[in-house]
Amino acid sequence: MLTQLVKFLGNLFRGDLGRSMTLYPNSQIKDILGDKIGYSIMFNSMSWLISALIGLPLGIAMARRKGGFMDGVGTAYVVIVRAIPSIIIHFFIQVYLSKLLGLPLLFKMEEPNSWILPLVSLSLGSIAGYAIWLRRYIVDEENKDYIKFARVKGLPQNFIMWRHVFRNAIVPIAINVPSDFLLLLSGSLVIESMYSIPGTGGLLIKSIQAMDNNLVQILVLLYGALSILGVFLGDILVSFV
Repeated sequence: MLTQLVKFLGNLFRGDLGRSMTLYPNSQIKDILGDKIGYSIMFNSMSWLISALIGLPLGIAMARRKGGFMDGVGTAYVVIVRAIPSIIIHFFIQVYLSKLLGLPLLFKMEEPNSWILPLVSLSLGSIAGYAIWLRRYIVDEENKDYIKFARVKGLPQNFIMWRHVFRNAIVPIAINVPSDFLLLLSGSLVIESMYSIPGTGGLLIKSIQAMDNNLVQILVLLYGALSILGVFLGDILVSFV
């Protein structure tokens, strides 16, 4: 066992991840990941960017107009997305939104309009998550004594919001950003299956079902390493924020 472990670690550090045993017989694991990981990175990176660009401003608008129209609309969106099972939402998007907008049901790399529905499906939940959590943290910060004291001193509201409230409210979200970004490599099992995207989503489950021990071993190590690295980078990012 010790000899096998030393040999495995030696090959790992040389970039030799071994070969797939049953799922992709005799194929190099690094080639399998190389073929698939690009699709997952592309889709999930764009989804992450869309979610941040929409979800964070929505959360700020909800907090600053607490009890108003934007807060009501945002809360209704979050409740709908969180209350309805995601598979049902994805089904309606694929079937009905594709008909309404005339978009392809399945992904084709050479047709950019076939990317739209997967991106919408991937982004909905993250937008809701960013919005509701940022709203909560901003409201919590605004009710703290140091913010009340800043208002009493006569500091402008915009200065208080961006200099004090937002900087502290974004910390709990920022600490998870590196982990979320690195784990984009793992892909999305549901979305990639629905739209026939040849990414890494579901690769771990398929390799377990096929009892492909070599592939399972590498994927577990990869996801574990990405999780640890994400936590480390999250702490560094918070220090800058």
